[in-house]
Amino acid sequence: MGGYAVIENRLMKAKKIEAVLSEHMKMDISGLTILDIGAGVGEIASYFATRNNVFTVDVENQLSEKAESAGIKFVKVTNEKLPFEDESFDIIISNHVIEHVENSSLHIKEMERCLKRGGIVYFSTPNRIFPKEPHTKTWLIHYLPNNMFFRCLRLIRNKKFKEPIYLLTYWQQKQLFTANGLKHKECTKDILNDPEKYFLDERVPFRVPGFLQALSKTNIFILFKQNEVSL
Repeated sequence: MGGYAVIENRLMKAKKIEAVLSEHMKMDISGLTILDIGAGVGEIASYFATRNNVFTVDVENQLSEKAESAGIKFVKVTNEKLPFEDESFDIIISNHVIEHVENSSLHIKEMERCLKRGGIVYFSTPNRIFPKEPHTKTWLIHYLPNNMFFRCLRLIRNKKFKEPIYLLTYWQQKQLFTANGLKHKECTKDILNDPEKYFLDERVPFRVPGFLQALSKTNIFILFKQNEVSL
């Protein structure tokens, strides 16, 4: 999770996440217990820590001084297992994390385990169907089987290739949610069609119909436990 930590435009991404969460929880995001998985330098976690009790996990501590001073509680992990009790968090954020973990099913299963009843997960990841891979800025080669994709990256990027990337299609994401105890509500279309509301820089020159979510550059979902009513 640590190899591709970025800091660009983190504030706008945090505001986008907050807008999505607030809309679906129908409340201000304050006074809650939040877990940010794969927090990187901690800019998103810092934004929420001003009004919430925020925990972060990552394979290495990359938190900036600003993040550390915000009172964020960092816990180092070595794999997809989360070192927390069942039903510990009101909100879990998995923002462009799952493509960096080898066991994607365990990542989803652990979030379901640690999520409180009535809580929600903000989940986003690049879509494997989109022709440009966003981490390495390469075109089309991520359509190859993973082992071939990794070999090509090593040849093209040389030492700049930091870690494997396990991209998922839109349909694979949905299958993972269902198989591991989570229902989902799709947000991609709504965000693309109202970018100002969600602090999105990118503009789509037409109104996106629902079926095009499967082809979007990024997929965004709200997840919640299967035995709960849809938000």
